[in-house]
Amino acid sequence: MDVRPTIDLKSAFTGYEPGDPPLLQELGIRFTTIHQECALIFHTPTKSANIDKVDLTGPLLLIFLFSSILLLTGKVLFGYVYFMCVLCTFVAHFVLNAMGENEIEYVVVCSVMGYAMLPVVCFAVVHVLMCYLDVNVRVSLVCGGIGAFYSAMVASEVFVAYLRLKSVRVLVIYPMFLVYMSFVVLALY
Repeated sequence: MDVRPTIDLKSAFTGYEPGDPPLLQELGIRFTTIHQECALIFHTPTKSANIDKVDLTGPLLLIFLFSSILLLTGKVLFGYVYFMCVLCTFVAHFVLNAMGENEIEYVVVCSVMGYAMLPVVCFAVVHVLMCYLDVNVRVSLVCGGIGAFYSAMVASEVFVAYLRLKSVRVLVIYPMFLVYMSFVVLALY
């Protein structure tokens, strides 16, 4: 009796072996974590800010979403947006480490600032609708300023709580506001 081994073509071409975990789990991409972190932006982040779980997938998705929304208005600014994100997080990392008692890692700064960008992304969606409805630019600027201020407030609350910077909170909010306002300006003009 001739017993031939069976060949599973799907496994042969994809490299899947029985018992392998799913690819998203291997890469550390967890959509529940992304959902929880985004939900924290619209709640009080100081009570539940968990900096121990650093996730960069959510911020990268938000940055890509922001760039894609800009593309809807005819602005191809993917490179500018990514460059500004990297530059602003480097500067924020340097400033926060210079001011704080504790040391904060660069990845944590990227994660917090990326998730705090959610109100700016929401503003970009609203701005696209405002463009189609032909709303005045000043109204868009005020809405963008509110979104940037809220983003700065959320990011600064997390950084102030983590680094124990209660006395210099304004010094943390101001640069964060400038960072997020620069993204609003990209969306507006």
